[in-house]
Amino acid sequence: MSSPTLAADFHLPQKVRDGLLQARIFPDLLHADAPRTIAICACHRQAGTTTIALNLALMLSERNGEQVSLIDANFRSSGLTRSVVDGGGFSAFAEGTLPFEEAFVPVGDKVRLMHRGRTDDPLVTLRTGASRLPAHAPGSAARTLIDLPPVLEHPDALMMAQATDGVLLVLEAEETRWPVAREARQRIEAAGMRIVGAVLNRKPHYVPSWLYRLL
Repeated sequence: MSSPTLAADFHLPQKVRDGLLQARIFPDLLHADAPRTIAICACHRQAGTTTIALNLALMLSERNGEQVSLIDANFRSSGLTRSVVDGGGFSAFAEGTLPFEEAFVPVGDKVRLMHRGRTDDPLVTLRTGASRLPAHAPGSAARTLIDLPPVLEHPDALMMAQATDGVLLVLEAEETRWPVAREARQRIEAAGMRIVGAVLNRKPHYVPSWLYRLL
């Protein structure tokens, strides 16, 4: 079985790190009672969901010294893994052919990745994976972050997010219109999930609380 080819850069610019340290959602996730399994998705493609997932994983592992898991459950674009990997990963976990803890590969100091693997039917894989996830995640890790496709473009996101403790919604600065963001929020909440935060990506801060309430 070949190793996954990472689409993400694990050497983060200092500016990105500084922005995360000042972000409201970051200190919130440091608390012991913070959500342990978090779905991360955007309203539309190329909003930076993978960047946010990776940055949060690295910063949380560095700050707390605890292991953080990344799961690539985005079968619609490259996500965290650029190349399609035969065997292993999320697909094998969903099929029950690989235990949860054995489906990860180390990609950084105290950060591990479950690549998406290969499947002929992403919806079936995500449905079965979502049904199995609550009994296993976060496992031996302190937090599990799941990279998902856009919530308004594919049913995959809501299906998988329902197996988590909450959703982190990524908004692209100057691109995501507020009516679109409100629709995403309504779909998430209508599915019975809670939004743990909203990220204004490509800006050095998160959505302020007064603005978030307008979504």
